[in-house]
Amino acid sequence: MPTFFSLTPNQAVEYRHNLFTQIHEIVFHGQGGYDWHTVYGMPMWLRNFTYKKIVDHYEEKNKQNSGTSSNDLEKGRDILKQAQRNDPSNANQKKSTDKFKKTSPQINVPDFVTSKAKKV
Repeated sequence: MPTFFSLTPNQAVEYRHNLFTQIHEIVFHGQGGYDWHTVYGMPMWLRNFTYKKIVDHYEEKNKQNSGTSSNDLEKGRDILKQAQRNDPSNANQKKSTDKFKKTSPQINVPDFVTSKAKKV
């Protein structure tokens, strides 16, 4: 079986796929800092370094976002439950606001919009 730089055809396809995926990720997640030709022309060590830094950055960002949002949501739920337990009149608050009618503004639609056009 012939090889290209000691890669079998299947390995060459996989290598090219990984290369172009890495270039795409750097260009896409680099937020405009890199263009495709610049990343393609980078030395391998620099492209791998850049890719690793971008991956580390987004992993850290996701870790920070996931940790705080779920904790804040749970804290908010706990505060609401505690407020309902401490003041049961808050549970009846909806009944007192139902006394006021909710009115929507009256909109006049022109006749040419609502009537069917007559064919001449």
